[in-house]
Amino acid sequence: MGPPGRPPATIPGFFRNGPGTPEGQDQEAVISPLGTGCRAGEDADPQYDNGNLTWSGHSGGPKQPHCLIVNPSSLTLTPAQTSVLEKGLGFVPTAPLDKFKLCMEVNECIRKIKLRSYFGDRSSREDPNMGDTGLRNKSSFTAPSTLIPVEILTFKQAVMKDINGIDPTSLKVFHNTTREEKKALQDLANHTSIVIKPADKGGALVIQTTTTIGMNA
Repeated sequence: MGPPGRPPATIPGFFRNGPGTPEGQDQEAVISPLGTGCRAGEDADPQYDNGNLTWSGHSGGPKQPHCLIVNPSSLTLTPAQTSVLEKGLGFVPTAPLDKFKLCMEVNECIRKIKLRSYFGDRSSREDPNMGDTGLRNKSSFTAPSTLIPVEILTFKQAVMKDINGIDPTSLKVFHNTTREEKKALQDLANHTSIVIKPADKGGALVIQTTTTIGMNA
């Protein structure tokens, strides 16, 4: 992007919206100064005040920049798919509380703590003449509770008591995606003919056809 005061940069509409845009037709893409490869929201208008670039046309203060999407594939993105992709690969949708899964993760964490406590003094349990190759089969061994410090068992009981006391219906869940965006995210995940990955430079998202990747490899 050029020095402040210059008009916003433009990129070909083909790379903005895929092959659905007529060839040769350019669409304005405002490149946000807050991050390379990101642009401000569609409803934001660039304003120049004494050489400083600001944004107006939307409420709630400055809008967060969106990841720029480069789509040379044959897939034409829907507005919902574009919206969810603009959130970036690091975006995590809000998920409802799954108490069963949470209990499983807590038990796995406690198991690791038990193993660390039980095998803390490895020198007394290993044969010094046996070389360690670093290769082991996955173990399901759990140290006996009678050989684990009482503090670990008390910690587990306290955590499980807190989890069992949670009422999922009383939790206020603030969803960060719309119903259309959730469906669009699932549709993109099930689309086996494309690959979505970060660009080598610039921080943009690139949508490629799987056959194209094989040809370029």
